[in-house]
Amino acid sequence: MNADLWLRRFQAPRLIRRHVAVELLAARDASGQARFVVTGSKQADRERTKRRFDEVARVHERVQHPRIPRLVERSAADDVEFLSFDCDVAADGPHVLERFAATGQRLPYEAADAFIYGLREALEAAHSVADPQTGRPTCIGRIAYENLMFATDGRYWLFGLGHNLVVARDTGVLSGA
Repeated sequence: MNADLWLRRFQAPRLIRRHVAVELLAARDASGQARFVVTGSKQADRERTKRRFDEVARVHERVQHPRIPRLVERSAADDVEFLSFDCDVAADGPHVLERFAATGQRLPYEAADAFIYGLREALEAAHSVADPQTGRPTCIGRIAYENLMFATDGRYWLFGLGHNLVVARDTGVLSGA
């Protein structure tokens, strides 16, 4: 492996957003394929991060839907726990909302309807798969702007970053609580 690669796998990582428990990054793998990478934050408890990431991987491996990205890898390198997904993410939900607010743009009703319909289909796909551990429908986690990722061409994905990873402190308590 090339020593210049981040986490021994990725080129040119770009931070999308830093949260208390996780960091969200866009990168390319060694072959140039776009990857969305989620790492545990430096202050997060490593064992708790491992358990949380194992659960996210478990959910993403079971659910098949175009709006729920395929997990490429769940691993650790250089003492950093990470998840890698097969998608070309440019921004998260808060970034998109910030851009709309800054430019005064509004999403046309037809586009908003299509967006909501796409999310509903993704949730239905998750809920149609029984969780082998509980026997209940698979829960992909909290629906929040922070769990939505967007490409520059308008594609978007819902991430099952369960346990409220993007809106929780490392202890699992919601930020601001």
